[in-house]
Amino acid sequence: MAELPAKNFVESHILFPVALTPENTNVRNEKHKAEVQKQEKQLALEANRKRKAQERKDRLWAGAMFVVICVGSFGSILYNLMPPKEETYRPLSIKNAPHVFELPNYEAAVAQSLFRDTDPDNKALSAYLLELSVKRVIKIEPIPNKKKDYLLTLLDETALSNNEILKLLFNKIGDTKQVSVKQIKKYGKKKHEHMNVINAYKAWQKSVRTKASKLGWVSDNAKSAMIRRAIISGILLLILIVGLIVTDNSAALWVMGVSLVLLVASILYFIMKGSIYTKTGAAGMTELRGFYRMMDDIGRFNLKEVGDIVLWEGLLPYAVALGLSKKVSKALIDNFTSEELQNSNFIYYYPFIYHNGIANFSNDFNSSFTRGMGNYSSPSGGSGGFSGGSSGGFGGGSGGGAF
Repeated sequence: MAELPAKNFVESHILFPVALTPENTNVRNEKHKAEVQKQEKQLALEANRKRKAQERKDRLWAGAMFVVICVGSFGSILYNLMPPKEETYRPLSIKNAPHVFELPNYEAAVAQSLFRDTDPDNKALSAYLLELSVKRVIKIEPIPNKKKDYLLTLLDETALSNNEILKLLFNKIGDTKQVSVKQIKKYGKKKHEHMNVINAYKAWQKSVRTKASKLGWVSDNAKSAMIRRAIISGILLLILIVGLIVTDNSAALWVMGVSLVLLVASILYFIMKGSIYTKTGAAGMTELRGFYRMMDDIGRFNLKEVGDIVLWEGLLPYAVALGLSKKVSKALIDNFTSEELQNSNFIYYYPFIYHNGIANFSNDFNSSFTRGMGNYSSPSGGSGGFSGGSSGGFGGGSGGGAF
């Protein structure tokens, strides 16, 4: 029984013998019991009528919702089973992609963006700086006796043109010629400063995504359709699960249970068969996954037998962007002598190779740059996509080859 709220009253009609109140003088000599019983019967009938009307309304709504759920579920199942309007292709998974030793013809940050189908993160930015070091645009060197601090020196001033991230680092944070990681970390405490960092970072991310998009790997129509299917299927899955929890009708339980199983099966089918890649994109992604697999397996073969040290110099930025810098650095130490590293173009990298310096620079720069943005961005990257992260997304299937 519901509780009566405070400061409220309840009206009650009670029949009892007059003998219970012998001192009461307000008594009328009439037969009232039959009239009260008649009144109570009418009230009971009215209450039953209202309850049945409400039950009919509830059944009507439940039936309508049941029809909507079933129609929506089976519609979503058919939608998931339908082939895409635009033909797409599936790249090979990482484990099936053959090793690729040739460097991609796009930047390391672009490689990360394509590989994960996300905005490039701070790790990709540190890879971008290492790439500029390889090209002799900047120089990166550890500062002696200063833990977790590195000095970036600008060697080519023409690189500042239309490059917001370099302008930020050297002109706003540094002294136009040099900037240290510690300076980057301290910058951004004021609102206008961390907004400078955020705006430059977002402009750099946009430029990388633009470069990735121009390669034409992803079908925008297929990607939009995949997002729609994911949203619709997710909503219907949630509705079906809630429906199974709250309903007590055995027939409804059976139908919704079957709908749920079929919907999940259709989602799995689409995941196994669906793709967002064009023919060029599938071939390119297969090669990129083969390149990733090669770096992941780099300790299993002799680097000198594959290529000279110049090849491996260009590899390091990609290793940083794709999270394999420690493996690649160790492989270089195991396969090349310190003299070979010192006497090569690795002179810019040499201080980083030992003690996992490449990974340390990347981590320290990421931490400092994130601090400068007021923690606007984390090293995990931007919005997710459908080509997968380090797992390489859908995997399986057929797609372009590698060498």
